[in-house]
Amino acid sequence: PPRLVEAKNQAESLIHSTNKSLSEHGDKVDASTVEAIELAIGALEESLKSEDPGKIRSGIQNVMDA
Repeated sequence: PPRLVEAKNQAESLIHSTNKSLSEHGDKVDASTVEAIELAIGALEESLKSEDPGKIRSGIQNVMDA
């Protein structure tokens, strides 16, 4: 389904860019913020396994809000 593919692509891109930003700038961010972002990324990675576009989009939003 196109919506699933689109959601997965968006999620994978966000995971990659967020991890890159953390590795480059994580030392400039509060440790609790880094932990919240890492937890949100982990949850998003789990939601990718669900094949549910709604869960994936929710996970994307959680990473962006962290």
